Amino acid sequence: MNKRHLLYITGAIFFLSIILTFFNYIWIKDNLSHIPPPWDQSFYIYMGLNEYDALMNGNLQRFIKTIIRQAPNLAPLFPVTTVPFFILFGPGVHTAYLANSVYLFILLVSLFLITDRLAGRTAAMFSIFLAVTFPAIITYSRDYMFEFPLASLTALSYLFMLKSDSFQCRGYSLLSGLCAGLSVLVKTMGIVFFVFPFLYAIYIFVRSLTTTTARKNILYFLSVFFITISIFFIFNYNEILKYLLYYGFGEGSRNYNFGMPDMFSFQYWAIYLKHIAGKGMSYGYAIIFIGTAIPAFCFRDRRFSQDYRMVWLWFITGYILLSISPNKGGERYALPILVPLASLLAVHIMQIKGRSLKFFIILFYKHFLKSY
Repeated sequence: MNKRHLLYITGAIFFLSIILTFFNYIWIKDNLSHIPPPWDQSFYIYMGLNEYDALMNGNLQRFIKTIIRQAPNLAPLFPVTTVPFFILFGPGVHTAYLANSVYLFILLVSLFLITDRLAGRTAAMFSIFLAVTFPAIITYSRDYMFEFPLASLTALSYLFMLKSDSFQCRGYSLLSGLCAGLSVLVKTMGIVFFVFPFLYAIYIFVRSLTTTTARKNILYFLSVFFITISIFFIFNYNEILKYLLYYGFGEGSRNYNFGMPDMFSFQYWAIYLKHIAGKGMSYGYAIIFIGTAIPAFCFRDRRFSQDYRMVWLWFITGYILLSISPNKGGERYALPILVPLASLLAVHIMQIKGRSLKFFIILFYKHFLKSY
């Protein structure tokens, strides 16, 4: 893809993001304007308003101190990105939701470019259609929660990791590490989605055939990540660790486990499959995903590209690590692994030979929607 085509596509996705944001804003105004935001959303919006006040009525030092210390156990990036919208459109609850427009654009661009690497332009455009019709993407792009920005920046980090060609390119390695760090600054729990990239980086580093350039780039990747998160974590590591342990595995997780039995049960590990298939991507898309993925693996002459395997590992490792904690956040926690599902679903459908069969799949899904 040349720079001109990339510019046109980015512009088209930007325009689509504006349209979707406009409809989201209308929906929020019609459905949420008469009620206060729920507990978590209210506090996150308060964080953004507090930072806005520190910047407008204080000074830069007060602004930075507010970011770092006002909620030492909560990642600060999402409320910070709301401050420019408060400056442009005035402080308010409805304005806060506009911050999602930035992350919606990032998510769609990242998804398009990842899928384009896997199966070309048509599959990439189709993946965007799939993503914007996923119930979870629609729901949380209209909410003020940390998981939607986390999904966007996670996708961007994985995109740069794929483009680095196993850390052969220094620029993309640096960008991947930076976006990974920013992801954790959006939500501290997001670290689970980067265990795979870190393990992959270590594997590449110790492999005998790895070049000196790749080893240096891996060190750059890890260094940029740790430098990025240190901006916040170095001052609050104690509170963050206590928070993650309490709500991830301690007493605080009991209120969020959906009544799951012990971790040795099938239900414990399958609960996210249920939520992803239902409220995440919808049962219709889940059925099509299974129906198109099985033939893709059954063909003997099927050759899987490295990028294709990496996207699958993104989903699989993210799912396993997410499932370890007794704190089960449903499709909301699983948002970062819905992006690879949208990409893989588009790839599998585009590989089906014959337009009639593809048309049948779309027609089946429309029929399913009517009967759902």
